[in-house]
Amino acid sequence: MNRMYPPFRNDSQTPCSVAPSTATTGFSSPADDYVMQPLSLDDLVGVGRPSIFFFRADTVELVGHGIKKGDVLVVDRALTPAKGSLVIARIDSELLIFSYDINANGFGFLNSSDASKKPLFLDDIDGFIDKEIWGVITYNLHRHIS
Repeated sequence: MNRMYPPFRNDSQTPCSVAPSTATTGFSSPADDYVMQPLSLDDLVGVGRPSIFFFRADTVELVGHGIKKGDVLVVDRALTPAKGSLVIARIDSELLIFSYDINANGFGFLNSSDASKKPLFLDDIDGFIDKEIWGVITYNLHRHIS
């Protein structure tokens, strides 16, 4: 039989401290549903912090990374990207999504999902006027049911 839980509960049992010689009997308290804190999407993604921004993906190129057209991306400008992070980069005043990587010499570069495009090294001067990592993508919110 499937049991229904409020949206802020999971299937794990709530730990309680009962003396080993004591047995509990009877029905559980209706207040047990409120023992756990409710799940807050605002707290989870950090809404309200000045470094958090939301973007809507406008391309279908990043399906390999789990990003689909129309997804809402949560971007944190205060984070430093790690190897393999998905980032929003500003290239000549245009915001684009890239994968961040580090080569053997320790230089950071941006990989496009298009394999035919060469990586963009952040320290090189290669015809682009301005390029920088604008923020790191921390969450991807997309709809599963249309």
